Amino acid sequence: MVQCGKRRSVAWVIAASTFGLLVPAVAAQDERALMLDLGLHSASDASILGGIVVGQQYTEQNQWRAVRWTAPGTIENLGTLGGVSSFGRGVSALGDVVVGQSYNADNRWRAFRWVAPGPMVELAPLDGVRSEAFAVSDDGLVTVGWAEVPGGWRKAARWVGNGLPENLTGNADSEGYGVNADGSVVVGIIRTGASSYRPFVWSQPTGVTILPSFGGQIGSAQAVSADGTVVAGMAGDANQNLLAFRWTAEHGMLALGTLGGTSSAATGISADGSVIVGWSRDSQNRKRAFRWDAIAGMVDIGTLGGNEAEATGISTNGQYIVGNAQNAQGQWRAFRFGPGGPPPPPPECPADLNADGVLDFFDVQLFLSLFAAQDARADFTADGFFNFFDVQAFLAAFSEGCP
Repeated sequence: MVQCGKRRSVAWVIAASTFGLLVPAVAAQDERALMLDLGLHSASDASILGGIVVGQQYTEQNQWRAVRWTAPGTIENLGTLGGVSSFGRGVSALGDVVVGQSYNADNRWRAFRWVAPGPMVELAPLDGVRSEAFAVSDDGLVTVGWAEVPGGWRKAARWVGNGLPENLTGNADSEGYGVNADGSVVVGIIRTGASSYRPFVWSQPTGVTILPSFGGQIGSAQAVSADGTVVAGMAGDANQNLLAFRWTAEHGMLALGTLGGTSSAATGISADGSVIVGWSRDSQNRKRAFRWDAIAGMVDIGTLGGNEAEATGISTNGQYIVGNAQNAQGQWRAFRFGPGGPPPPPPECPADLNADGVLDFFDVQLFLSLFAAQDARADFTADGFFNFFDVQAFLAAFSEGCP
């Protein structure tokens, strides 16, 4: 493998494969942690280093738009599928792929995939009318969400590139909410009875695994670690209160507790599974954003000056939390919480397509997949065509190594 600053020839590999407002947080991770008002109405997810956040903005025309916020404060309108509104839900590790949902020109609610510099591409539905996308793999190739079948029933769906959706749960009603780094593991919610919904994990080798609850009838998995082994979400107790959980096959369900109230929910997880974020009710029944790890436990990260907040996602490296919080005027605003100042820019290593800091066969494999799918990230010559010159340019970038 090629580490930073090292070079090697890889021809044989290819041949073998053919402005915001800074507000001190009420409770911080450390003395330098700050909560930044992003100038958006809501935020959903963050890139590997937290320098790119996706969410939505309410326009002067009273319409929602999916947007991409880039440090130190640039807001990019991602457009729509031809309809009136769109919502950004998930972002790839490098921030160059965004997924979500939008009305199309026929006023139908459809999942979309946006690859920089755009435009949005409508993802094919199953046999129904509507679909939504909630998450995308770190490499940007696999999108997950749900798609309708006749009768309006929802099925957890998985799209590879801009291809056709895969129904992950057969006849069972379900929705997909999270996906691991390479798209091989999907988590979400599945109906198990007339009024029973449980968290589930789907993987390519084993199919669907239904997770337990804490004695209640309702639960949902929301996020999964990069390797697919750690799942975070919410599950009901015997009193039907939701509790944030962390699950592994080895240790089972772990309730993360609350901030003094009766309910909590986990919504995001770091790549290594060690940091979980979400929301909890406190002793005054206020909704508060939290950060959890095994050492500190559940910690209130504060607000933008108001009473309530919720964390909706976390950067892959676990350093930056995004979500929505009330300001001093009681308005809900999108925030990014983490070390003071802008995050460092990602390393300039264009051949590191999976953003793991190492150049190896997996980057080659991903390039070939993107090239076959005619994904814009494989257009290394930026000429709008996919040909030998892109392969040649990728090889050159790979051989140069990382700075």
